[in-house]
Amino acid sequence: MQDLEQFASSAILQQVARAHVDYEAKQSSLVLTGRAWLHIPLDERLAALDKNGTIELIPKPKQQGGMPVLVACAARGVEGFRIAYDQRNIDSSNQVLYSDQRVNLDRMEYSIQVASQSDPHPFTADVQQIGYVVRDGQGTFYRNGQRFSDQTETGDHGSLFHYTVKESGAREKLMVSIGALVQNATASGAFQGELYAVRIYDRPLTVDELRRNLTASSFE
Repeated sequence: MQDLEQFASSAILQQVARAHVDYEAKQSSLVLTGRAWLHIPLDERLAALDKNGTIELIPKPKQQGGMPVLVACAARGVEGFRIAYDQRNIDSSNQVLYSDQRVNLDRMEYSIQVASQSDPHPFTADVQQIGYVVRDGQGTFYRNGQRFSDQTETGDHGSLFHYTVKESGAREKLMVSIGALVQNATASGAFQGELYAVRIYDRPLTVDELRRNLTASSFE
């Protein structure tokens, strides 16, 4: 827990987050209050994740509004890759859960959007497994091992963290952030809720593998 960072407003304060204030460590989960996130160095293995791979999360999200981020990898001047909720209109939106790749805000290159009418529903405030599987450059979202029925692919050449590496030219030390979008010394989209697991694979998991992971997870 020593690597958790805290921010106020959008400016990063570069200080360790405070236990029981900015986060709480339970037996099986990390409780995030919207004032802390996890920062993971983008090592060679993570940076190489491109057209095949899986990001699996087991969150218990709060309905907080806005666009809370689950996973992101951005760089200076590059919006990069992210997985996030769009809670601005969870009852009638074509984008409640989504992945996104873009250099800047008006240049979206690839996205998978899960609509509110999907089965299963893309947002509920209970414990759930969210799997984002990229196979040969095409992304697919799953909840508890079930493919969302209403998801739209925009663009082509889906990628994972390698997208940010490529577009930024790897000119700086990059990080993967869990629970916020960290870019240009600011943080936004901080996630509120509990986080039970984050697993990243260098290959696309099957439905059976996702379900086995869920079964093996502890939610005490």
